[in-house]
Formats: sequence, structure tokens, C-alpha cells
Amino acid sequence: MYQDFSSMPPDQERQFAVFEERTRAATKKAWTAGMVAGGAFGVLVLIVVMAYPAPRNLHAEDMEADMLEEEAQKARRRRPQSVVPTTPTPTETAPTEGSTGAEGAEGAEGAEAAPTPPPPPKGATKAPPTALIKNK
Repeated sequence: MYQDFSSMPPDQERQFAVFEERTRAATKKAWTAGMVAGGAFGVLVLIVVMAYPAPRNLHAEDMEADMLEEEAQKARRRRPQSVVPTTPTPTETAPTEGSTGAEGAEGAEGAEAAPTPPPPPKGATKAPPTALIKNK
């Protein structure tokens, strides 16, 4: 079985047969040990992956919430606004009898709605804080 693996005479070649046999046995043991270690590591990885749930992707949840908010804003812009009468009411234009002009002006300012902040720039995900926007 371990014959003629070198160019030496047969009697000297027989002396190396023991080393050849030992090399083949060691190679077989090494492959077996490697396969067992690899299989054990694979099973360990599967156990860890299956045992623990995946972490929540908070960034994706925030992005999804921002996208839903933007879609809602677009839908609100598409809906027609209710028709607001353009003619001023008598209390806003002229003071009533017994009142001064300053009181009529105060009433007109109080009836005015608070200014709305401008929409965010295109591509922005959130509008800037209203405290930082200069009121005009």
C-alpha cells in the first residue's frame, strides 16, 4: 500500500511507510476535528440568532412617521379649503356707537388668527421650531 512513493530502493522506502501512514492518519483526524468544530460553531450561531429577537430599527420607524406626516400634509393641501367670506364684518371695519376707534381696532386684531409658520423646505423631514421663526 505505501510502496513506490519515492525513488529510493524498496528496503529504504519501507522505513518511510510508518511516517506516511502517520501523516494520513493525522490528516484524517484534523479534517474530522475541523468538521466537528465548524458544525458546533454553526449550531451555536443558529441558537443565538433564533434565541434573541432582532432589535427595533428606530431610525426606520421615525422615517415612516415622517413620511406619513408628509402624506397627511399633502392630502390636506389637496382638499379644497372651506370658502371664507371676503367681506369684512361691520364690527371689524367701523366702531359701533359709544365706542372709540381704538376699541374697534383692538377687536379686529383679536379676531385675526395667529400666523401659521411657513412650510418646511422641499426635502426636509421636519419643520423648524416655531420659536425660531421670526413673526412678520
